[in-house]
Amino acid sequence: MNANHATPQAPRRRWWVWLLGILGASLLLLAVGVYNLLTLTRDAAVLRDSVRQAMHERPSTEIQFTAGPVLLTAARAGLAFAPYVPAEARMALRALRKASVGVYTLPHAPDATQRQAALLAADQRLAERGWHRAVAVNDGDSTVAIYASEAFGFGTREHVCVVVLEGERLVIAAGTVAAEPLVQLVEKRGGLAKL
Repeated sequence: MNANHATPQAPRRRWWVWLLGILGASLLLLAVGVYNLLTLTRDAAVLRDSVRQAMHERPSTEIQFTAGPVLLTAARAGLAFAPYVPAEARMALRALRKASVGVYTLPHAPDATQRQAALLAADQRLAERGWHRAVAVNDGDSTVAIYASEAFGFGTREHVCVVVLEGERLVIAAGTVAAEPLVQLVEKRGGLAKL
């Protein structure tokens, strides 16, 4: 028997390396989640920037956030415990699959020329990204435009972008909506008005 032969030692367990790795990955995921929550989706940001640049204004941010499917599911579940929420609001929330919303204050209310320039700039920038203006309404000092994805085809889920200019307020929204709850909501409200 050879006395010089060393017995192999068991590998040292480095559990603390794994623990630090898991903690680091968790913090990174949390940071990414918070960043996504407090920023707009790319399409909403492009819409906001095109409107802002066309009006030569720098609006101040009141609020902006993005809510994904997990947060919206939690909101729908929370509404089950709120008895005084209108049925239409529940149906609208049920239709929403992802939402990105920004509310901004402009230094002054844009005039009709600035609002028109903003819509034309938004049309051009969003067309480059595969969107077209589906609806636009001008009423006094209010302008609303809804943009639909080129792939809009009345499927189960549709992508939309909305811009609202009302007085000194700019609202940008983008999201994914389910068609069925929206149809139910329209039917409940009496259907579409005949033109």
